[in-house]
Amino acid sequence: MKNCKNCTEKFEPRFSTLEKYCWNSDCKLIEALQKLEQKKKSESKEWSERKSKLKKDMLTLQDYLKIAQQVFNAFIRNRDEGKPCLSCGKKINGVVHASHYFNANNHYNVRFDENNVFSCCYKCNVQLSGNLIEYGVNLEKLIGVDEFTILREKAYETRKFTRDELKEIINIYKNKLK
Repeated sequence: MKNCKNCTEKFEPRFSTLEKYCWNSDCKLIEALQKLEQKKKSESKEWSERKSKLKKDMLTLQDYLKIAQQVFNAFIRNRDEGKPCLSCGKKINGVVHASHYFNANNHYNVRFDENNVFSCCYKCNVQLSGNLIEYGVNLEKLIGVDEFTILREKAYETRKFTRDELKEIINIYKNKLK
């Protein structure tokens, strides 16, 4: 004998010892509604999983490039936290920009090169278009003449990223952020 989960009356299971509701029509209706609700939840969860997998599979190369750039820039901001603007040398108040010496859109080979990107203030990066003369002088002092020469040579090499390379860049810089 078992107690019904709904009405708490004792009943003898007919088909299985796993039965939780008695054979009263109200109790069976509640049992059916609960099973229906559980089915909807599991279908909803499956649908969400399939949808997220499909979304992940549908990301374009440009989507991965955008995500990689966001993660890389976050790493640069974190790495240079508390340091002054590389171009003007002033303390950065407000938004910190991850400024590229060689433009990220035209120099793909050094787009994710840590020697090419440093924190700058809004004025230098946006209003003065990077303040590149000062940036270059200070960058050469910071990384050294040899590294600066290597960076300059790398910047003019042609490069295209694959999805796998961008996924790897995303993972590398997410791990470095941790």
